[in-house]
Amino acid sequence: MKRYVYRSGVVPALLIMVSLLGSDTAVAQQKDNIPAETVLAAYNHKVVQEKIYAHTDKDFYLAGELMWFKLYCVDAASHTVIDLSKIAYVELIDAANVPVIQAKAGLDKGDGKGSLQLPVNINSGRYRFRAYTNWMKNAGADFFFEKQVTVVNTQKSGGGVVKAPKPVYEAGFFPEGGNLVAGISSRIACKVTGPGNKGIAYSGAVINEQNDTVVRFASSRFGMSSFNFTPAAGNRYKAVIYTGNAQPLVKALPDAYAQGYVMHLSENAGIITVHVKSNKQDEEQLYLLVHTRGSVKYTAAAKVQNGQAVFTTEKNKLDAGISGFTVFNASRQPVCERLYFRKPDASASLAISMNADQAAYTERKKVTIDINTTSANSNKAADMSMAVYRLDSLQQMPETDISHYLLLASDLKGSVESPAYYFSDQADAAAAADELMLTQGWRRFKWEDVLQQRTPAFSFEPEFKGHVVTARTINTKTGAPVPFVEAYVSAPGKRTLFAPAFSDSTGRIKFELNQFYGSGELIFQTHPATDSTVRLDVASPFAVQYSAYNAASFNLPPSIAGSLLEQSIGMQSQHIYHGSQLARFTDPVNDSLPFYGKADGSYLLDNYTRFTNLEEVIREYVLMVNLRKREGKFHFVSFDVPGNAFFKDGPLVLLDGVPVFDADKMIAYDPMKIRKLETVNRKYFMGLVSFNGIINMITYKGDLNGFELDPKAVVLDYEGMQMQREFYSPVYDNPDRIDTHIPDFRNVLYWSPSVHTGDKGNTKVEFYTSDVKGKYAVILQGISSDGRTGSKILTFEVR
Repeated sequence: MKRYVYRSGVVPALLIMVSLLGSDTAVAQQKDNIPAETVLAAYNHKVVQEKIYAHTDKDFYLAGELMWFKLYCVDAASHTVIDLSKIAYVELIDAANVPVIQAKAGLDKGDGKGSLQLPVNINSGRYRFRAYTNWMKNAGADFFFEKQVTVVNTQKSGGGVVKAPKPVYEAGFFPEGGNLVAGISSRIACKVTGPGNKGIAYSGAVINEQNDTVVRFASSRFGMSSFNFTPAAGNRYKAVIYTGNAQPLVKALPDAYAQGYVMHLSENAGIITVHVKSNKQDEEQLYLLVHTRGSVKYTAAAKVQNGQAVFTTEKNKLDAGISGFTVFNASRQPVCERLYFRKPDASASLAISMNADQAAYTERKKVTIDINTTSANSNKAADMSMAVYRLDSLQQMPETDISHYLLLASDLKGSVESPAYYFSDQADAAAAADELMLTQGWRRFKWEDVLQQRTPAFSFEPEFKGHVVTARTINTKTGAPVPFVEAYVSAPGKRTLFAPAFSDSTGRIKFELNQFYGSGELIFQTHPATDSTVRLDVASPFAVQYSAYNAASFNLPPSIAGSLLEQSIGMQSQHIYHGSQLARFTDPVNDSLPFYGKADGSYLLDNYTRFTNLEEVIREYVLMVNLRKREGKFHFVSFDVPGNAFFKDGPLVLLDGVPVFDADKMIAYDPMKIRKLETVNRKYFMGLVSFNGIINMITYKGDLNGFELDPKAVVLDYEGMQMQREFYSPVYDNPDRIDTHIPDFRNVLYWSPSVHTGDKGNTKVEFYTSDVKGKYAVILQGISSDGRTGSKILTFEVR
């Protein structure tokens, strides 16, 4: 039986639609008597969805540098931190959608952090850093977090530039509400993009079948524009767009329907008006439903009179961010839909104040930053991340922050150019945002699923406890999947990691391998006595889906040569003089116990008389285990303490966590290589699998020390969850350290993924300047426990 993750307190979508849209009386009561905030509905999806935002320390790197990141995993609807997935996947992808780095970062209550060591042989180019959970793969790559970073390899001739594909120019036309209808004036938005998905300037005209110009239009901002247009019945139209290139773009407009509905939204003085025009019969009842990320904010009914129905609502009823406006016909089918963006005000944000103790510093001086956070509901505690780096021709101020992403970019399809602009007070920011809603509108659900109360099919499940390794059990002779096979995975080491599982009816098998950190070997086995013709094919956990991305050409202007040389020398100096400090890691595993917890019997063999034969070891002092011979072969038998008798069948026998199915082979192993022997003398259950006790033998290094594995075992070098690298920040707190001749050419002075203000809303951060003079930016951003986001930037000088 599949396990679905339902949002707490959410009413099934169909019931909501019936109650809100089922009758005029119900609608009137909803509109007039029930406060909008009490109507909580996730009609767009019956399950919890996640969003991830990643804060990286900067956006420009040299080959060999470290990239630091902080992950914020939140509920996609409420933007509060969510404790669902325990693993996030991060990748650095080149222009050809080839991953050059992949890593797994642990998530603890939505908080993830880590670092990527950029390879010294990486090519120069523009890359995408992306992050997602296994659960997010169900929604597709368009809903993964992505950001562009630039990497330059100064050690390669010409930088080893990754060549971008030939520039592609694309144009799209988007009728407001979704469709054109013959004889009804519609607003159409247009967007034209070039390399890097950047909007470009253009002018254009719509022409009919007789090549007559019907309407002219021109771009405003970010390659967008809009115009009004009335299609004639039976006619088809195309647009000719001039971009400054040799050849104009020619794009067909969507065909107009003979009958239908056209929607137009306008806002004035805080009142949103929705006009719906129709060339169908008058007196038809239409319904409007407005929601912000699944939370219903407004519903109403209106009849079509003289070909038009009108709805009005107050803008302040909507939450900050993107809201969906959907019109339903009398049959409760969606007929028009568009998005609307409400810029957040102070009450919806986390207010951050940040002050440095000085405006300018000399080299190797302490910098003290005082931080204070507040929000409208007096919730002062916030989880934040901070980066401090030098501003120069290579690295500028960031283009976006956590608020821009969660409230805008994450709910739109494709990349959003200059998202900060839509949050600004510029005169045309609201108009630009309106065109953005029309050209990149998207939603996280299908109305068919909502109205028919269908639960979408999920191919990827949340990783509730830790990393799940997925494989297929395959018949080695036929290549067909084999169902219902018991198999095992082990990670040899001093700390025993072992997991059994059964394959399902399709041969798919999942192993929960919690707390596996760093690089190591994974050993996969089936029982050779019962499944000798079965092998395991292990799947990559990383997504093979990619968002549409029009890579920009990569050119390095000569003017940055000096900055590149300076930063390259600084990076090499850091590795020469501080290489050991840059490679310090903390062990995230707090529990050193094996998977079975505390053993019933534990024997450090060096505390006993050492025998050269394992049979003697077992017989002499491992009292809860017997060795028996049947038909000339050894068998281990474990004592069942609760049952006060020996089990009839043998126990699970492990060497460094790896199952050993041949007792003779285990008895032949040199006991002088074994440091410790542990026993579990009771029935032990792991999911659907049970064992008649456990015998675990542990070598001195936890590396199997020469034991020959079964030839059918699958051994893989595997990257577990990331170890936590420590950010190196030297302390110059005495004259000897200040006067040391070891150079300090850091351009990133400070990075912390864990800046917490606590209940009082304040904290202090301290770090030291380097030998690199210039202007530095302090970038701080984060989120409160109730989902309010905020960011702050300050600068200081090092002279």
